Amino acid sequence: MLAKLSMLICGLIAQRPLNPYGITKILKRSNISKWFPMALPSIYPTIKKMLKKGLITGTITKNGNMPQKTIYTLSESGKKQSAESLFQFLQSIEKDVTNFEIAAYLLWNLDREKVINALKARLERLNDMLTEIKGMKDFTEPNSSIPFSAKIIMKYNLYLREADKKVTQELLETVQNQGEWEVFVDLKGRFYDNYGK
Repeated sequence: MLAKLSMLICGLIAQRPLNPYGITKILKRSNISKWFPMALPSIYPTIKKMLKKGLITGTITKNGNMPQKTIYTLSESGKKQSAESLFQFLQSIEKDVTNFEIAAYLLWNLDREKVINALKARLERLNDMLTEIKGMKDFTEPNSSIPFSAKIIMKYNLYLREADKKVTQELLETVQNQGEWEVFVDLKGRFYDNYGK
């Protein structure tokens, strides 16, 4: 299966041949960073790796006085692997482990008051994000100019953030309850007693 960034690049190149600058512009314009954390400068080394693996081919072009640029297209292997990966991605119900999940799992290592403040800050950021997403009314209107696939991604992220908010609220309530926090911390000791030997 292709890596996520390689898959995105393959998908864009499958539509039409592009150079790295064109790929970067499309990704920037589509606000992909709202749902896919990536550094745009990582596109260039990813393209080099894809070229080395034979997923894409490059053709150097020059237009007038403009500098040379390399335009990339999908190779047959790239078309096959990207289609296979897309089907795997589409059927997958797996999700990446998030920083929040790791922190929640190891919560007992932290000071309770600092945990409460961190969860309140997380809730505030989630509320801001939900307000921003809900403010993009275009994605809920049937005749908007936003492509269908982008609308689906925005709805998906809206629902995920709503679930995130609910879980964060429940965790905050648990941590704020002194008795539940003590049970939680006590479980740590029993966990290590039973499994840490």
